[in-house]
Parts: sequence; C-alpha cells; structure tokens
Amino acid sequence: MGTREFCLLLTESKHFQQVHSRTLIGSWVGNRVSCIGDFTSTKLTENGNVSNYRDITANAIVMLYQIDGAERLIDLASENDSFFVQLGYLICTNQFREIRAEFENSFGQEWTKKYKALVANNFHGRFHDLIPL
Repeated sequence: MGTREFCLLLTESKHFQQVHSRTLIGSWVGNRVSCIGDFTSTKLTENGNVSNYRDITANAIVMLYQIDGAERLIDLASENDSFFVQLGYLICTNQFREIRAEFENSFGQEWTKKYKALVANNFHGRFHDLIPL
C-alpha cells in the first residue's frame, strides 16, 4: 500500500462515504495504526502473529478507483505487469466489474491473452481478493 492509500484510510470524508456506501475512505480514523516493513522484528500483536491482520490490498485499489477513477490505475497497470495481473484478476473473478470497460478500452478486447500469459510465465506474486467490510 502506498502513501496516498494510507492517507485516505485516515482521512474523514463524509462526501465519499455517502457516495460510496462500501468504501475504506476514513475507515481507520481513530484507530491505532502501526507502520511496518517487510522485514520487521517488532512484535505486531500480543502473540506476535501477523496472520491476525487482514490484507486490504484489493479494497485499497477499489478505494482509489472511487476517488480518482480508472486513469491512474490503468496507467499503473500499463507500467507494471504485477499490477496488470492484479487488476485482471479482480475483473476476471467479477470482484471489480466497475473498471472492466476502461480496462478493455485501454488494453483491447484481447487483454485476457496478456493476463493469462503473464500468469502462466512471469507472475510470482499472489492474488489479492476483496474482503468484506
């Protein structure tokens, strides 16, 4: 998650919360927040188990779409194959239908061929699913 997404989680916006009934915008206002790196040795929970935390990567992508629209996400997908795969995954699994038209407009109707090729050959990441809010 980037700085912009992090700040949106901590920013109260009654406008976006009314427009988008299921948004992460402002959802962390008033909560305790820990910023950690990939190789932290800090005790993250009382039992030190990171698995208690929910991965909101896919939800943060939808949140950015709610704020900025598709252009920024499409630009990132055109520059970064891993992000292209993540967006493609959310579209293919019908978790993020809202961006499909813009995605197809930018990458063509045959974008699924690129998606399948990347997954089969180069993708070593993991797929992030939307989690219930």
